[in-house]
Amino acid sequence: MIVEGRTLSGAVTWDADVAIVGSGAGGAPVAHALARAGKNVVVLEAGPQLTDADMTQRVPDMLARLYWDRGARVTKDGAYTVSQGRCVGGSTVHYTAWAMRPPRAILDHWAFHLRIAELDAASIDPHVEEVERMLSTRPVAPHEVNEHNHLVARGADKLGLRGGFVHHNRVDCLGCGYCLLGCAYDRKQTMANTFLPSALAAGARLVSDAHVERVLTRGAQVEGLRARLLDGSGAAVGTLTVKAPIVVLAAGTIHSPALLIKSGIGDASGQVGRNLVFHTTTTLFGLFDEEVAAHRGFAPSFVVDHFVDLDRHPDRGYFLVPAFAAPAAVAPFIPGFGAKHAAAMRAYTRLAGLSVMLHDSSRGRVTVSARGAPVIEYTLAAIDRGQLVEGMIAAGRLLFAAGAKEVYPSSPGGVAFTSPDQLESLTSIGRLENRVALNTPHPQGTCRMGETRQDSVVDPWGRTHDVAGLYVSDMSVFPTSVAVPPSITTAALALRTAKHILAATA
Repeated sequence: MIVEGRTLSGAVTWDADVAIVGSGAGGAPVAHALARAGKNVVVLEAGPQLTDADMTQRVPDMLARLYWDRGARVTKDGAYTVSQGRCVGGSTVHYTAWAMRPPRAILDHWAFHLRIAELDAASIDPHVEEVERMLSTRPVAPHEVNEHNHLVARGADKLGLRGGFVHHNRVDCLGCGYCLLGCAYDRKQTMANTFLPSALAAGARLVSDAHVERVLTRGAQVEGLRARLLDGSGAAVGTLTVKAPIVVLAAGTIHSPALLIKSGIGDASGQVGRNLVFHTTTTLFGLFDEEVAAHRGFAPSFVVDHFVDLDRHPDRGYFLVPAFAAPAAVAPFIPGFGAKHAAAMRAYTRLAGLSVMLHDSSRGRVTVSARGAPVIEYTLAAIDRGQLVEGMIAAGRLLFAAGAKEVYPSSPGGVAFTSPDQLESLTSIGRLENRVALNTPHPQGTCRMGETRQDSVVDPWGRTHDVAGLYVSDMSVFPTSVAVPPSITTAALALRTAKHILAATA
């Protein structure tokens, strides 16, 4: 059963066995596993419940419906855009459906170097396989690869760079190209059309438009949640209290630690909100003589992993990833003003985008403002800054090798490079923040797993060290960056946490 919070009013109280905050890759698998085992499950989602008819493919509409802060959430210094989903299904509704397993080298690093033995590959792999079955994960078929990805593959081949075609979570994709704005055709396998329907069919209740403001505790035992019910404009129409002996926070890397802080939980360890890591991403665009039509089909299909060697360096590296978007999202990063910019945008169908996605080791922090809003702080360490510049040069060279006549870094009003040799000037750019457009689609690590409260917020099963019955199940529990798109890893760890809860409450 799905209840829109905007249809409720006054002070409402429900009872449940388990209350879950968030319906994305961390919350939906927990709801699925526990509801199917007979638990009385309530899921609270801050965002709306959307139908296919709501997916208008219009940028302003969908930024408002799918993303926190209309897609304009930024770090404290304004240097990064932090892309996070705010709707039933969470960030999986707007993700690109690029599906990668957690790399074995990363799991080995967690299990053996960080000494979290329970996170070894043998323990995680069965849950990964279950997630892949549920999401219909499969290799990209040859007929699904668009010209955008083919030219990236050709450029990589000319330069001798290793890469390959990826796996993804789509069924009978129509190739409309609007993945980042949600799928109007219900072909992308998200939490909203896989794990959540399974949970609801087993009796779980989901309340949309319910912004959780506090975890309720008595001493060191969790007692439930309190949420503010919102109307379409975000105004409060009532409150919902869910009383439950088990609470699972799956609100994401930004909101899970913020909720703990606002609830006065975990302060003694000093770890809540720390250890924030980004997959720092920036995009370069190449202008070609021929039609590319990168806005059709889906990206990425072909990814360059030449600059990643996790067996030797589990804490560094970067991917080169085909990326593109609607005109309104591309326009700010094409150089020029007025007539010059308009002329450049008329060549939109001849543009290709290539992102650098960094496996960074820098560390940031999430805190809470006096008004209760999350505050995000992140600055690249010197080694990561060097890697990102190296990646930008590599991306530019690949675009030129593929036939680009000009290359544009994502820098508002920035330069146009006309030859590969000019790319070396990027080494003198200095501070990247606020000079190059930086984004993170995958913040991680603010409630990280570990064996002790001195270096972590939750134990290897997602259970908080400080409060009995309180778990965290989202990307915030990752001990380090997972290096690859995190949805499969997040969902696999969520299933593992759910099965631990079942064993603990049997």
